[in-house]
Amino acid sequence: MRKIALASIVFLLLAAAAAFGQETVSPPPEGTYWQYRAGQENWPGSNSTDLIGNYELIWHNSRLTAYKISGDQRIEISDNENTEDFKCMVAVSQCTKKYVELPLSEGQHWIASYDSTLSSPRGNFTTKITTTNSVKKGIKEISVVAGTFNALEIEREFHRSSLDGYVQNTYSYFYSSDCHQCIVKFQRKLIVGTGGPATRNLELIGFGRRGEG
Repeated sequence: MRKIALASIVFLLLAAAAAFGQETVSPPPEGTYWQYRAGQENWPGSNSTDLIGNYELIWHNSRLTAYKISGDQRIEISDNENTEDFKCMVAVSQCTKKYVELPLSEGQHWIASYDSTLSSPRGNFTTKITTTNSVKKGIKEISVVAGTFNALEIEREFHRSSLDGYVQNTYSYFYSSDCHQCIVKFQRKLIVGTGGPATRNLELIGFGRRGEG
């Protein structure tokens, strides 16, 4: 029985790996939504546009819209650097930051370059960011509030110099095709100069389709 159970697990993992290796970005059904819990610690320059609390992305009329969940209300949030980062959690966003580059495979590497608006003591400025990304080997079962998912772990990093010192950005997140192609758990760690790390976190707390049931 143990051999049969082990063989079943291996078969399922191989099937999942094959699925990851073949998929491309595909629009989800109308009304598909993803809900996330967002938080941060010690983030420099925090302001009212930071993502803290519960948020929702919804696919409607071939467009992805972001909302803040406040009690029973959903309040649409305007586009800014943080909102763009949030929308990158789902593949259908076609995010220029390329957190995910489908099809994914174990050991895959890619480089993403994009323009980003950053802040400094002299004001905001736009700069070119180039990141290196890699998919770690081994499909993992990741449990979050929304459930348990077969996922690939992705590591990402970029470094730059600033007036505040050398800046290091490292990311670790888990992508799954089981939630209409989304990132189920995300962490970004920022170190500026000799200061301690600051973190931003997102976790999938629900997903589905409006009008179901």
